[in-house]
Amino acid sequence: MRYFAYGSNLLLARLRERTPSARRIERGKLSAHRLCWHTRGALDGSGKCDAFLTGDAADLVWGALFEIADIERAQLDAAEGLGRGYRDTQVGIETAHGMLTAFAYVATPDAVDATLAPFDWYRDLVVAGARESGLPDPYVTALASVTAIGDPDAVRADRHRRLRGVTADDVAEKRRPAPTGHESQMPRRTVAMQKHRAEPPALRPATEADQSAIVDICKRSITTTYGVFMDPERMRPWVDGREVEEYVARMWSRMIVAVDDAQVLGVVALDGHVIDLLWIRADLRRRGIGSLLMDQAESMLAADHNVAEIECFAPNRASLAFYESRGYTAVRTYYEAASGVDRIVMTKQLGE
Repeated sequence: MRYFAYGSNLLLARLRERTPSARRIERGKLSAHRLCWHTRGALDGSGKCDAFLTGDAADLVWGALFEIADIERAQLDAAEGLGRGYRDTQVGIETAHGMLTAFAYVATPDAVDATLAPFDWYRDLVVAGARESGLPDPYVTALASVTAIGDPDAVRADRHRRLRGVTADDVAEKRRPAPTGHESQMPRRTVAMQKHRAEPPALRPATEADQSAIVDICKRSITTTYGVFMDPERMRPWVDGREVEEYVARMWSRMIVAVDDAQVLGVVALDGHVIDLLWIRADLRRRGIGSLLMDQAESMLAADHNVAEIECFAPNRASLAFYESRGYTAVRTYYEAASGVDRIVMTKQLGE
C-alpha cells in the first residue's frame, strides 16, 4: 500500500523502525494543505507535524510516497498515534509522473495546540528526511528554520538523534563554548553573533553600499519564510530573478538597517505611512532585532502620520502574531496573483 509521509517518517531509517518493508517511491506535493507543527505528541507532548487543510490551492505540503507491506499497517497506525491525536485519510499527491493516491495521517482537532513547538531532534529528523527524499531546497531550508526546543529527556533525545548518525557527544561538542581569549581566531560571523547577544545592534539609515547585504537577507528570508506555504515556482522571480535587486535599488534610501560589527543584521523599509518591508537575518530571529527596527520605524512615521500600515501573507502566522502583539489589527484581506497567496493588511494608530 502507498503511504504519504511529510514529517519525521520522511527519514527512511525512522520509517523502517516502524515498517521494515518501507520503500521510497518518489517525492510529491499535497495541495490545499499547509505544514504545521501544532499536533500534541501523545507520548511527549511536544509539537508534531500536521498537513493542515486550508482549502487554498496555493498552500503546499511536500513529502514522499512510500510502499509498505499491508501486514505492517497496524504497526504504523500504532506508532503514528492513530486515534490518539491523528486520523488517517486518503490524499491525492502530485508527482512528476502524475497524480497518485495514498493514505496519510493528519491531526484531529482535539490534538491541535498552536502554542506548541517541536523538540529539536524531531525537527532535525524532518529536515534530514526532507533532504534524503529530495524535497525542494527552499522548502528544506524553511523546515530547518523552524523554532524548536530542547527535550528534557536526554536519553530519548539521544536515541532519536542516532537515527541521523548523531550522538550525544556530537551535540555536546557543538554546544561547547569557544575558549576565552581567542576571539581573534574565531570566524568573524561568530564574533559578531556573540557581541550581538551582549548588546543591541546599532540602527542607522541604509547606504548605497548596503544593497548587496540587504538583497542577501531578503532572498534568504524569502526562502526560509515563504518556502513552507508557497509554491517554489512562485518564489523563483524573487529568489533567482532580479526583482529583489531592483526593489532594493529603488528603496534603499528609505530603509533603516540594524548593524553589528559592520554587518547588516536586519532591515525595515518605509513608504509613506506604510512599513513596506521588515526582514531579519534568518539565524538571528527572535532576538529583539525586529522589535528594535519596528520601534524606530513607528517613531519616524509618527512625525508625519497618525496610522502605520503593514502587510503580511495570511499563512505567515508567526509574523501575524508579532504584528498583533505590537497593536496592529487586520483591516482587509486580498488575493495576490503573483504569489498565489492571500495578504492581510494591518494598521496601527500612532501616538496613542
